Amino acid sequence: MPIQPKQFRYFVRDALRGYSDDFLPLNAENPYSFLLNDREYVAHISLVHESGASRSAEENRIQVSTASREQLAAQFQPGQCAVLGVCPDSGVFFAWEAEHAVSLQAQYTASMYGAWDMEAQALAGEIGVHRFQSKNLQRATNSIAFSADLLGVYLENMGVFHRAALRDESLGELQAGVLSADFVDTHVETDRGQESVRSARTRKPRSPQFRQAVMDAYESACCVCGWQLGLVEAAHIIPHAHNDSTDDIVNGIALCVAHHRMYDSALLLPGADGTMRVNPERAEFLRELGLQGGLDEIAELDGQRYRLPDDVNSQPAKDKLQRGYDLRINS
Repeated sequence: MPIQPKQFRYFVRDALRGYSDDFLPLNAENPYSFLLNDREYVAHISLVHESGASRSAEENRIQVSTASREQLAAQFQPGQCAVLGVCPDSGVFFAWEAEHAVSLQAQYTASMYGAWDMEAQALAGEIGVHRFQSKNLQRATNSIAFSADLLGVYLENMGVFHRAALRDESLGELQAGVLSADFVDTHVETDRGQESVRSARTRKPRSPQFRQAVMDAYESACCVCGWQLGLVEAAHIIPHAHNDSTDDIVNGIALCVAHHRMYDSALLLPGADGTMRVNPERAEFLRELGLQGGLDEIAELDGQRYRLPDDVNSQPAKDKLQRGYDLRINS
């Protein structure tokens, strides 16, 4: 079974969780909504595939349905609406101006084009560009390609990215800035003059008291596998970025690094009934990417009970477990 449109969101989730702690998915549909550093974004996501028979073999494309274009138009805010394509094998992102997407007049599905060499450029640590003229916008625009670790920077600076990509010298400045190891901000020359490109990577402060309380309650051992080895973390059940999250021990559970990552990525989740649950949608997504190694072992945990502290007051609250489960599964 190929990757389904509802699963495209996992590409964005996986890329942005490494960019900011202040990331919160809001829905599971396409266009996909999420909060990033306290700003709401709406993104249409498609898989990049071969262009039609009438086009050049060097081109690729994504397709955007009329319904998606209408939803983007209804929610359009400059700098907050994105149109993204994903190359599933490499994880490279393609991006187009959302304004160009909503201007298209196709009766059903509209195609938006790029070029295959853009993927190779992104994998080589560059920003790939395909420039073209938008008839409806009556101006030049482009599609660009970049590695997954630049998605957060792109979203927070998408207008500057596309304006800089219209000029070779500005694109060079942009690449030199955002691809440097110590990038915080840089400036590029566009048709609007000097524009700033900033990185807002964030790590929300964690409560040491919360961590210590959870570690004490679980004896510094993962509640799933029992490992200690200094590899156990205090995981928030209602995600740390959510407004309803607290640092109360009843909103915490001890997980080793691997099981914590599986929890946050919505693969393996502790249920309110005291058993572990495997998310079949996420599991199928990993199979389609050829990343299923170890999945059979994880599947064996489905329905198995996880360990809780002996102290009832230190055990996670069932309503929080259910909320944490629903937030991860349904967004």
